Amino acid sequence: MKSYLFFLLFLPFLAYTQYGVLDDSFGEGGIVNYDNPFNQSQSLDMKTDAEGNIYILGKYMEYDTGLGYEVSKFYMTKLFPDGNLDTDFGTNGFFQYGIQGGWANATDFRIIDNQYLMILGYYQTLNMINQKRSNFFFLQISKEGEINSDYADNGLYFESENAKRNYLKMSCFENDCLLSGQDWNSYSANVFIQKRNLTGSINPTFGNNGTVIFGDGGKPDILTFFTTTDQFEPVILYYRPDYYRYGLLILNYNGGYNHASTFIGAAVKFNSLSLTEDRVYLNGRYINKFLIRVFKSDLSHEGDFGITGSAYKDLGFPEQQGTQLLVGENGRLTQIGYVKDEFGEYKFALNGYKSNGDVDLTFGNEGYTLTDVTESSYDVPIQAEMVSQDKILVLNSSLLSLARYTIYDGLFVEDISDSPKITLAPNPAANSFVISGLTGTENLIQVFDLSGKLIREFKSVKDNQKIELGSIPKGNYLVKIMSGVFKESKKLIVK
Repeated sequence: MKSYLFFLLFLPFLAYTQYGVLDDSFGEGGIVNYDNPFNQSQSLDMKTDAEGNIYILGKYMEYDTGLGYEVSKFYMTKLFPDGNLDTDFGTNGFFQYGIQGGWANATDFRIIDNQYLMILGYYQTLNMINQKRSNFFFLQISKEGEINSDYADNGLYFESENAKRNYLKMSCFENDCLLSGQDWNSYSANVFIQKRNLTGSINPTFGNNGTVIFGDGGKPDILTFFTTTDQFEPVILYYRPDYYRYGLLILNYNGGYNHASTFIGAAVKFNSLSLTEDRVYLNGRYINKFLIRVFKSDLSHEGDFGITGSAYKDLGFPEQQGTQLLVGENGRLTQIGYVKDEFGEYKFALNGYKSNGDVDLTFGNEGYTLTDVTESSYDVPIQAEMVSQDKILVLNSSLLSLARYTIYDGLFVEDISDSPKITLAPNPAANSFVISGLTGTENLIQVFDLSGKLIREFKSVKDNQKIELGSIPKGNYLVKIMSGVFKESKKLIVK
């Protein structure tokens, strides 16, 4: 009887909470669209800072009168957390940059110390393009959209060596950045990883004088995705088209091999990978279905997911695939991608999965959400980022437009513990309670309402500490306690 009454108490949470829907508090109905002032522009990447501001990197084409043809340049823009354009950033909300006499190809960026934007790229002239050569560069600008003149040569670190490499992706930690891209020094394309410090100099302690190159000699290896573990270990997904095979590599901090795996890629296209402490997730499509494939952290087969390690989903469209995957609390998955209908119209598609690969029917409309983001017929997501426990941002590739969604945040009735180890008292509470049973001092306490919205957060909480809720409405809440790998959730009633 007690369990039945408890279920009835939280029935509204199960019945009326909906995840995978547009967040009406962002832009207009969850969507923002801006006129891009640049010719043939395309969005490339997106990051958010500690205050929730949104930075977008893009590229565009501009006619060079000296050369007599169009060359590529790049821009950055900044939006406030609510989606409004920061017109004080750069010039009227945009920072733009080019390098005289050729193509300035920006490919990735990172926010450094929550102060600067470090932009990765490579420069080419027409002759260098034909020879597959380029000049590496870092450009550093402030979060206000101004060049940091104290960095390198007026904000630009430009390497004069014409290397047969294209720098495509990077990940930074403290004073080092790991870069990855295509190397053209052999008969065909290889993949490289290189470590440089923030000044641009190569770190010779990594790999062979700062660089690791791998490939199959005369056969091409194409970089598909690059990221790093929490220990700053490089993780690479690459494709060998001549063999229809994909490969996964995890290197150690110094560039040595930790784990490696190759697998058949016929009828499969992977676009990204995501990491947790014990799993590697690949995201893409199989023939014409959404696909997620899972490996263990040592790259061995993970059979306890979906159908022998893979989850497939078919929404019935002529073309459909995943472009990015976000892993939330308790292993719940949000797959971001697109569908193309019979009229050639592209739409954002989001799919929700449980940690075991089953479809999460509480997500969107029976497990999925489709969105027309713009009036354009080409809405294809290029980047997604989790911006809070229950919100994700998705950036459109072709236009300066974003959508923000409310997604599963990890709190379901089955997560609530009846263990006596952790207690909240008094409960019901007025505007405060004392939490007992904690160990250590690095405990994170979060209070959620029954829609899954984070109401309060308390860091470095100690045992028997008084938690001040302040003024919050009466009702039922979920208190989540996290300390290292320990997690527990408790019911709290505010009277």
